[in-house]
Amino acid sequence: MSVTLFHHPEAGEGAWSADDLMAALREAGLDPAYRSADEDGWRDGLAACRDLAIVAGGDGTVARLATALPDRSVPIALLPTGSANNIARSLGAFGDLAELIATLPDATERTLPVGAARGRWGCRLFVEAVGIGAVADTVAALQDDELKGDDKRQAGRDALCRTLREADPLRAAPVLDGSPLQDDLLLFEVMNIAMIGPNLPLAPGAPAASGFEAVWLRAERRDAMLDWLAAGGSGPDPLDRRPVSRVTVQARDERLRVDDKAVTWDGHHMDLRQDGEPLRVKIPASGRGGDR
Repeated sequence: MSVTLFHHPEAGEGAWSADDLMAALREAGLDPAYRSADEDGWRDGLAACRDLAIVAGGDGTVARLATALPDRSVPIALLPTGSANNIARSLGAFGDLAELIATLPDATERTLPVGAARGRWGCRLFVEAVGIGAVADTVAALQDDELKGDDKRQAGRDALCRTLREADPLRAAPVLDGSPLQDDLLLFEVMNIAMIGPNLPLAPGAPAASGFEAVWLRAERRDAMLDWLAAGGSGPDPLDRRPVSRVTVQARDERLRVDDKAVTWDGHHMDLRQDGEPLRVKIPASGRGGDR
């Protein structure tokens, strides 16, 4: 059985070393090869993997490797060792890491669509979300932030609140499956998973078997959104949302984010839709979804 562990050694402040992970996986009956996700050669490792790719890291590592997987018939398993772990939480592959590893041989499987954002600047694949407005501005503001764990989560929520208080309505024209949004918006996100950034559940129904969840905040709901954030993102939220299969956007002077990265965008036409076959994700028996 061709199994490879792709490991981000610094994720979660390095709480799980390569030796610890390899020993636990062998105890569970697996005998993977090892690749550091931070060193040259990880792409070659993905190309050579035939039966299972195990990714141990945070959302950035998962998104980077998942979108680079050349053969999506090869399943992946997630070992969430990062700070937010939004992808693993949304899929139900979240919990005590030792238990996740021990129950990995009995894992079930679900799919995760891969999105493609296309514009004059090319094509970028994504597994989390693409957005403009308050969330994208907050991602850019925190791009170089070195906070970890709970500090990073709270810092993200605080930064989003600051951004929302000062945000002007978007100069953008999102079109959902051919229907334009006419409202003044403070944020607009095309979600492929349920959560963003600091574990905020913006799209509880995602991921879907097909399509995305478009999520937006109308300008008149600013105060309600700030109240919801102050309550820790619990209870009814003030967002609008709609399942979509294709989104187009044009904008002026708006920052764009693709997954957890701020991207330079000229504001011209952008097209969002699914890219090819979905990922096959192994969900350990001990996993629990929607953990806050």
